[in-house]
Amino acid sequence: MAHPSLQWSIEGGHQLSGTITAKGSKNSALAIFSAALLTPGPVILAQIPRISDVFDMVGILRSAGSSVAWLDSSTLKIQRPSVLAVDNLDIEASRRTRAVVLLVAALAKDHNDFVLPLPGGCSLGDRSLGPHIDVLEQLGLVVDHRVDGLRVSRSQASELDTTLTLLESGDTVTENAILTAVAMKRQRVQICNASCNYMVQDLCLFLQRTGSVNIEGIGSACLTLSYQETEAPRPLIYSILEDPIEAFFFIAAAIVTRSCLQIKRVPVAFISLELRLLQKMGVSITKLRQYAAANEVTVLCDLEISAQDSSLVALAQKIHPNVYPFGVNIDCLPTFGPITALCEGETFLHDWMYEQRASYFALLRCFGARVELLDSHRACIDGVKVLEPADCLLPPALRPASMVLLAALAAPGISRLHGVGVLSRGYEDLAGRLRSLGALVDDQHMNSDRQEVMEGAIRSTL
Repeated sequence: MAHPSLQWSIEGGHQLSGTITAKGSKNSALAIFSAALLTPGPVILAQIPRISDVFDMVGILRSAGSSVAWLDSSTLKIQRPSVLAVDNLDIEASRRTRAVVLLVAALAKDHNDFVLPLPGGCSLGDRSLGPHIDVLEQLGLVVDHRVDGLRVSRSQASELDTTLTLLESGDTVTENAILTAVAMKRQRVQICNASCNYMVQDLCLFLQRTGSVNIEGIGSACLTLSYQETEAPRPLIYSILEDPIEAFFFIAAAIVTRSCLQIKRVPVAFISLELRLLQKMGVSITKLRQYAAANEVTVLCDLEISAQDSSLVALAQKIHPNVYPFGVNIDCLPTFGPITALCEGETFLHDWMYEQRASYFALLRCFGARVELLDSHRACIDGVKVLEPADCLLPPALRPASMVLLAALAAPGISRLHGVGVLSRGYEDLAGRLRSLGALVDDQHMNSDRQEVMEGAIRSTL
């Protein structure tokens, strides 16, 4: 018998109020977990979000023989074993998170030949591992993409290039290049076409704290890594950077509910374009205070979002993602769906990076939004004054799922969202934190028969 799927009942259309503080970044934490396995000493990580992707990664690390313990509600201590085990890796947890691909470096450090379970993650269409395999091979590994996983072995080549060029400027691909270069103890490696995004910068700052890695060009598309063996391992304490994507979700929640909210500890540089676009739409955004993050490099800011009297106007230019800092963050694009659905006028959204994600904009039709899908990458949303409550199954993708939740918060009346477990992949205690702001969110359950009906409904909608 199937387990019941979690359901939320949301009475939308109510204004929110109060203050919310951004949690630690999911994407930073997952990459730094893998980096913690490259140092023999204990690693203590603060500001870890309690989300299912983190719990899955903890399970995978433990299945590889690492000691992982919660010191408090948001602090983890990781101690790798002398040799990571590879034969008993948690396959089920690996299928639920794409971050497992970042363990190649640590496993290659200990083993000449192994098989890594294929990564899972959000359902967004084709997400090729080709760029990962290419950069791993540039660093001296041989990778065979098989049905049961990635077969990885060390190359016998005596000379390897010290300049790497990534096939795409992807966040996880860049992280894999950095981690593998460190694991292979390459004395000097230059990585071209690197991502500059927040999780990559956070990973670089963590690795520099180990004392054996120096990285030039952090925040640019060209990174130069230098590795030097340290005499003895030392305990390392590091605080994960706050999550700009989570912060942007709460910013959007203030806008679609016509509310005034304060969001604290926002890494504003990574959503500066998004904030400017919102201002052009008519949203009032005030910077209250700026200060340094725990890493002493990133600038954080407390923001006040005032949307009670905002008259939202559609932008003339299209909204599309790009690699940071050249466009809207790819994880923020779905969040613009419910915002533009409440704008006066038509907005063109171009989600060119993923093969199928734009199709999830069609779910906003359940709430009365006027959405036209032009193809698998482009959508036009013609704004309405008020959204309608709906009965909707969340898609198997984190950011589109949060988009649907925002629509439910905006729509006056009672909406029922099914399969909300996907939200726990990236947001800690989201229902409770929304309730702390005045949102009317009730946790319920639905049976497996109802879930099958809803799954059929979402397929017909898309």
